[in-house]
Amino acid sequence: MAEMFDDYEPGITWPQVALNDGTLMQERGPRILNPVKQGTDLDPSEAYIRHWFPELATVPAGFGHEPWLWFDNPLPAPLIDHKAAFRDARARWGKRDQVFMSRDDVLRTHGLS
Repeated sequence: MAEMFDDYEPGITWPQVALNDGTLMQERGPRILNPVKQGTDLDPSEAYIRHWFPELATVPAGFGHEPWLWFDNPLPAPLIDHKAAFRDARARWGKRDQVFMSRDDVLRTHGLS
């Protein structure tokens, strides 16, 4: 994984991975990121997403992170409704008997055991 990052620092990267995949202990439950909000917050000019997804070249500005909302969209619909997936994940989390994963479960989840 370190070879894929320009700025890999294990002391920062691994806690962020654990935070974002829901295995870091948190009192309020898992952190579930909204991919559209992350995109618009971190790439407001849409330069990054348009660089890596040249299919978006014909999509007007402002629709780069949600091209399915563009009226004349020739692209396929999203495979996953991220809002419905969020609701489902939150509901499933609330039904768990064990709120936090054990150390061994965390290591197994990341393929480290």
